[in-house]
Amino acid sequence: MTLFIEFAWRFKEYLVIAIMAALLFFAVSSCSSKERDIKQIKTEHELQLTTLKANYVETARNIERQAYEQTIQAVNDAKKREQVIIADAADARDSVDSLSATIDTLAANAATDADFRIKYTDTVGQSLKECSISITDLARQADGYTNDIRLLQESRRK
Repeated sequence: MTLFIEFAWRFKEYLVIAIMAALLFFAVSSCSSKERDIKQIKTEHELQLTTLKANYVETARNIERQAYEQTIQAVNDAKKREQVIIADAADARDSVDSLSATIDTLAANAATDADFRIKYTDTVGQSLKECSISITDLARQADGYTNDIRLLQESRRK
């Protein structure tokens, strides 16, 4: 044992240098390993951020697409209702024109015959009753369409 101590004492500077070199090697090796770990963690974090951003963009696009499709559907529905209104208005105009022609014919005949005047008055009264019912129905439909338009306008604002 004394021989080992004597040997270590003689070469103490070299022994200290060797120990210091070994410690330096282990420190550098440990730092290099930690650096790789940090790079790996940063890479995983960037991947998570990229994935989250992509999911956010996809979700936003889906919401935008759904809103666009709803708007298109609402516009198409409004156009269909508008066509129905136009057809109803044309039918009403045709009915009014026909009724006016009938009234003119009946008025011409009523001037000559008293019984005909009574029938004419009954017919005109019945016609006016039917007209007022039709006008009331049209007003109800118009109110419904007006409410639909308001709902569409409000949904576009939101």
